Amino acid sequence: MRMIDDKMKISEIIDAFPVTISVFSHYGFDAGSKERLVESLGKDTMLKTVLGVKRINSVFFINMLNDAIKESGLYDDKAGQRKERRPDLLAYIPCPLKQFFKENLDMVLAKHRERTGISYDCEVPMGCGSKDEFEDQWMNEDIDRMPDIIISMGFGDFFRKEFVDRFVKTGHFKAVLPSNVNRDFSDSGLIDPDGRYTVYSHHPYLFMIDKMKLGNLPVPKTWQDLLNPAYENNIIVGGHGDEISETILLHYVREFGSSAVEKLAGNIKSIWHGAEMAKHAGSRSSEGAAIYVASHFFASTCPRKEAVQIFFPEDGIAASHLYMLVKKNPEKDPRVIIDYLFGKLYGNQSVEQFFPVINGDIKDRVYEGKKIRWAGWDFIRQNDIHTLRDEMTSNFISIWKDRAKRKIKTGRW
Repeated sequence: MRMIDDKMKISEIIDAFPVTISVFSHYGFDAGSKERLVESLGKDTMLKTVLGVKRINSVFFINMLNDAIKESGLYDDKAGQRKERRPDLLAYIPCPLKQFFKENLDMVLAKHRERTGISYDCEVPMGCGSKDEFEDQWMNEDIDRMPDIIISMGFGDFFRKEFVDRFVKTGHFKAVLPSNVNRDFSDSGLIDPDGRYTVYSHHPYLFMIDKMKLGNLPVPKTWQDLLNPAYENNIIVGGHGDEISETILLHYVREFGSSAVEKLAGNIKSIWHGAEMAKHAGSRSSEGAAIYVASHFFASTCPRKEAVQIFFPEDGIAASHLYMLVKKNPEKDPRVIIDYLFGKLYGNQSVEQFFPVINGDIKDRVYEGKKIRWAGWDFIRQNDIHTLRDEMTSNFISIWKDRAKRKIKTGRW
């Protein structure tokens, strides 16, 4: 029984079998990403229409599509239906790097397939806030149903206690490192001493100072300085809606204790996405503030360079870690994907966008020798870090909103 026929719509094929993108790419279609391919051909366009316009032999093309699916193991010939999908790679990549990562990975893997005949099914969720069919992947109870490689960031689902107890502590994942490890990573304790997680990059947070709004206030030099009541209602922190960056809160709790959360909440004016900070910093907008705790990427996009100072805290930039989990016994050799992640093509692009990388062969003069503040593996292992993150965030928001209500009543801001 065929998995694909020429009456299927393009969106049906690509959504069900992303592994077929490499076949479309081989025939010259605009297949830099799943979204681009579907958009260029039309999601409701039937395959036979596309092949007719291109004058491509439909029998031969469909055979190639079906062969790619069979090689990926996505189809059960006996049952005659699609198997539950288990991608070889599940990669959550920061938005500034996502498109570059996906397009170039597709090219690398397409060339690898031409050389070896081996294809990889890679899922790189592209939307922000859109449905993610793999959002519950951490709940799997069978390691064989997990991707060979997971790439993610922060202390989300793959740091949940249940997942860690089930798969990480039991030795199902092993860390991998490049031959030359960036000394800043090792000196800052980003290398997992238990050899389970691989922190391959990080997202640095620092201070962005609006010189005009700061006025006579001193420039904050350290993270502790931001707890000074003098900065009340003069700080905007990174986040979205009611979600503040976990990197910032974890840093304060680890360094100064839980009481620091209350002090920090007393000084926060707003929680903004980094793009919103870049839009307002240095402008005359009354919505802005004197101090922004921002990721370096978004701070660098602020157009008013003369009115804004990007400041590296003296006690170190706060790192939001990007990490990888590699199965100790993968179904497919993961080296081609690991080499791409550690390699110069993606590494140089990461550095250009202010994401330091673990590969010491990639030059990074912006962060070289800079202090890095991070939660640390001891702190992570001593706590249920995912639960702590949620509790801290809830506590912060509660204090922050209560403060706002009181000031509305008194009319004092």
